[in-house]
Amino acid sequence: MDTKLPKNKTSIGFKITAVQVLVIIMVSVSVLITTAFTITNYISQRNFYELETTAKGIAQIIINTSFRDERLIQEVVSQSQSNIEVVILNQDLNIVLSTFQGFDDRLVIPDEIKNAVIEKKTQGSWSDSYFVIEEFTSLNRSGYVIALSPRVDQMIIRDSFMWSVIRLIIIAVLIGILFASYLTSKLIEPLQDLEQKLKEISIGDFSGRLKVEDDDELGDLAKAFNNMSQQLERYQEAQSRFIQNASHELKSPLMNIQGYAEGLAADLFNESEIDEAFNIIVSESQRLKSVVEELLFLSKIDNENVEMKKEKVEASEVINEALRTVYTRIQQRNLDLQVIIEEDLSINGDYSSLMRAFSNVLDNAVRYAKERILIQGITGEEKEVIIRIVDDGPGFLEKEIPKVFERFFKGEKGNTGLGMAIVKDIINLHGGEIKIYNHSSGGAVVEIVFPN
Repeated sequence: MDTKLPKNKTSIGFKITAVQVLVIIMVSVSVLITTAFTITNYISQRNFYELETTAKGIAQIIINTSFRDERLIQEVVSQSQSNIEVVILNQDLNIVLSTFQGFDDRLVIPDEIKNAVIEKKTQGSWSDSYFVIEEFTSLNRSGYVIALSPRVDQMIIRDSFMWSVIRLIIIAVLIGILFASYLTSKLIEPLQDLEQKLKEISIGDFSGRLKVEDDDELGDLAKAFNNMSQQLERYQEAQSRFIQNASHELKSPLMNIQGYAEGLAADLFNESEIDEAFNIIVSESQRLKSVVEELLFLSKIDNENVEMKKEKVEASEVINEALRTVYTRIQQRNLDLQVIIEEDLSINGDYSSLMRAFSNVLDNAVRYAKERILIQGITGEEKEVIIRIVDDGPGFLEKEIPKVFERFFKGEKGNTGLGMAIVKDIINLHGGEIKIYNHSSGGAVVEIVFPN
């Protein structure tokens, strides 16, 4: 007993939606990280630019003024932007003036900024602030202007922008889910229909067809399925007819054999009728044997069990061999036989299968010919081998031409109805093509073309 539990079935629609949402999230996160880096870099560069502009402006004012009154400088400094603080150092790096209250009570600049001044750096960061250093020199004074701005302004702007981006990502994910649901419904519904039709086929119902709504891959799939269903339906009908016809072809000679055998056993025939009864039994036995052999051969072809040993076969040799099977009948009917085959004309194929195919065609030609049979073997324009077998009989009826290669289709003088079906299958196995038509002067033409 199988105790394994069935695996949970995950809908393909869920998979598609999950993949699409995952892709949106991954792309959104990448955009978010890139945007955060870009915005942070832009805001910091913008801050440094504003700090540099402010520091240079104040330094220029200090250089150009002739006043030594530091209260005036305090007033000028106080007129700078409200979010920018300014510290002025003398040449000894002591604070002369400061609007910044972030240093300690002794108004001593921190080591980070002091080292930056000594190392001639023009900008940097300290604690929660950015700073820019501008050196000035004049006749009455020299020193440094340090402009500082808090990072918190940058963080506020960045966070505000990032929250806007996050909201957009959430909206994009929701839209993606809706779009994925719509998309999967368009994909899943045809697949569900296909699944249902396949289940019907599995129980032998080949009549189902899919709707072809769009000219895309799903439309191509629906067309391919419909074509397959149609072919299976035709195959089922052909198989049904095949079984019925085969039963009839086998049953008819068996009943004749049984009837005459029972009549002989019961002494129902007089002496003059006994020989005829034996001849009929032998004839029907031969017919039965022929039908069985042909059915077995067709079965092998259908199951791809026919062994094909392809090699170079001389056309004249295999046709002469096929002629031996009907030569007695040709002589009995006093038919005029013409064989015109080009020298060194060869076919790449299986000798025994080719001989069987030509024998079946010649058998029909002998059966329907009135006076003449012509066999031609020539090379085509593209080096293909063309074999034509022509007789001067009544030819094909137009309505019969499409049915000649059907199994168990028999003409007026037909035998088992399997001969031409076997010929077509053999020629197909050799990659060739067989055509039938009526000659302009009357009679039937069977033309077989083998690739070079």
